[in-house]
Amino acid sequence: DVAIIPNMYQGRRRHPRTWQTSDEKTFLYVGNYIEGKGQDIGLRAFAIVAASDPTIRLHFVGDDMGLAKNKAFRAHLGSMAQELGV
Repeated sequence: DVAIIPNMYQGRRRHPRTWQTSDEKTFLYVGNYIEGKGQDIGLRAFAIVAASDPTIRLHFVGDDMGLAKNKAFRAHLGSMAQELGV
């Protein structure tokens, strides 16, 4: 079955923000630290963009759920960030 949920927002109309070149831009990557969720791919992509725009920031938000393999992956992401210079 497919359910379609229409946009029922009836509040004040909002307009997208216009970013200035100098504005700091923060991106959140939400997901637990589990290999296969793509944080490593996101980090590599971020490093490419950050090389040409020093105003962007990337924050990972999630948990390792106390599992050794997830803790190791999280540590790997930290090492990878250092190697990429971000």
